Amino acid sequence: MLLRRFVLAFCLLMNPDSPAADLDPTAPEVAAKWLDAAPPIPTFAAPKNAADWPAQRQQIRDTLWKLLGDLPPRPARPAAHVLSSESKDGYTLEKFEFDNGAGETVRGYCFIPDGVSAENKAPAILYCHWHGGMYDVGKEEMIAADYLPEAPGPALAKKGYVVLGIDARGFGERNGQGPDGQGQKGSAGELTDAKFQLWMGRTMWGMMVRDDLIALDVLALRPEVDASRIGVTGISMGSTAVGGSWRWMIGRRLPFVWVA
Repeated sequence: MLLRRFVLAFCLLMNPDSPAADLDPTAPEVAAKWLDAAPPIPTFAAPKNAADWPAQRQQIRDTLWKLLGDLPPRPARPAAHVLSSESKDGYTLEKFEFDNGAGETVRGYCFIPDGVSAENKAPAILYCHWHGGMYDVGKEEMIAADYLPEAPGPALAKKGYVVLGIDARGFGERNGQGPDGQGQKGSAGELTDAKFQLWMGRTMWGMMVRDDLIALDVLALRPEVDASRIGVTGISMGSTAVGGSWRWMIGRRLPFVWVA
């Protein structure tokens, strides 16, 4: 019952354009009917001892991966094309793009500390940006300090990390690049993308994870990166990707990844 109440509250608060105070007073009753008619939420039973956990963990990961949908295979060896390169204070900033093999060109930033090379490899961090309804921001979050004490990209690069991040679906330079193109931006484009993916037998979140996996491949293939020391970090939606999809999915598929 407690979990159902949480789901109900989550559904009612998810619309960023409708503050909770302005909700139709009948909304909780209607939502409750939907939940009451839904299948029961499975009960999670923790293993009785540590020895039983590996098998159950594998089962949970398999189930979660299946729930993401029938995702198209990602490129075996993604090719990132550098669009620009600028020398900064203590690092180099590259802007790049890659074809995600699913009809989209994905752009991102890579921050490379001074002094690193194929002979002097560095640890790396994949940065996942937030949502916040800020569809025009995306990867620009890494070079801005509007809502953070300092810009995370340069700050981490100056500490010796190669940092890479991309625009998530519908954000930054991908805002207005969904199935309906420039005719739909922001939440409208996000909704259309979500519906399109369901029609294809998969989820938008699954496609987001897939894009992040491709970005991770791009990062790990960089000659100056030590692929055995890769971390992941993010804020808000980014932290959900880190704490959820990344911890369960990417840690399974790519054993060299250390999740931050």
